[in-house]
Amino acid sequence: MFYGTLDAEAPDPLRLFQLMVDHAEFNVTQPGLAQMYALLAAEACNEEHPAHAYFRDRYDRVVGFIERCLRHGVANGALRQGIDCNAVAREILAVSDGFQLQWGLSGGRWDMPGAVRGYLDRLARTLTTDG
Repeated sequence: MFYGTLDAEAPDPLRLFQLMVDHAEFNVTQPGLAQMYALLAAEACNEEHPAHAYFRDRYDRVVGFIERCLRHGVANGALRQGIDCNAVAREILAVSDGFQLQWGLSGGRWDMPGAVRGYLDRLARTLTTDG
């Protein structure tokens, strides 16, 4: 829905960041869906849970996708050399999921899209070659 607009051959990491903000803005319009996702993902940590393989594979795919975007940014000179793209991808996913959980716990009163935007802006400033 959101990420299909990225160029598969040359995924722009800064465009990815904007799409992640767009996704957070969508999620606040779907509180039940966002809360169900957070609950199922947590429950699926148990290897016996029927959704364990799905969530494990999904997290691997999402981390891989973000990592590819970051690697492309490094290769084309938009992002600094030496970035641990896998570690940054995992951080981005952890922060995103953590913000979604905090938003759910706040009853939707906390500005999750604003927090996602602020985090990704700060991250972009540290990763980009031009700050």
